[in-house]
Amino acid sequence: MSPRWQRTQDVLAEVLHERGRQRARYGENDDLENGTGPYVRWLEPLSPAAAKYIEHDLRTSYEAHEARHGKPTWRHLVLEEVAEAFQESDPGRLREEVLQVAALCVSWLEKLAGPLPEETPKHRVRLLGTGAWNCRDCVAHGQERNEAAAMAAAEAHALHPERD
Repeated sequence: MSPRWQRTQDVLAEVLHERGRQRARYGENDDLENGTGPYVRWLEPLSPAAAKYIEHDLRTSYEAHEARHGKPTWRHLVLEEVAEAFQESDPGRLREEVLQVAALCVSWLEKLAGPLPEETPKHRVRLLGTGAWNCRDCVAHGQERNEAAAMAAAEAHALHPERD
């Protein structure tokens, strides 16, 4: 398993643990309303604006920041996705939006966990062209590999530090 997928699994295990803690403390909350829709004023008392206008303003802020700095911040991404969810009244579309928020938050948690352990340049596995992966050491020998074989090769090379 790649370090990135292991990181995702670790974060999801943390989310599962937190969900268990919430369930123990608050129960299922099955009786709560969604409280969403295009005219919900979810920023009251800070703003009387309806959800559809808030989402528009947050998207505008996101795009302006991206134009100035080349990319958004995590805050921009999450706020905009939450705003999309809050303006949704259709249960199916609301579920899709909340799932997108959850996946985005998992991605942010992965980033907050810190950098992945760095591979040495000799053992780095990198994408080349149309999906072919190569172990840098094997590239010198012209051995193109698929992802699984390349990961296995990188692990095998890591077991032989005398190659460094």
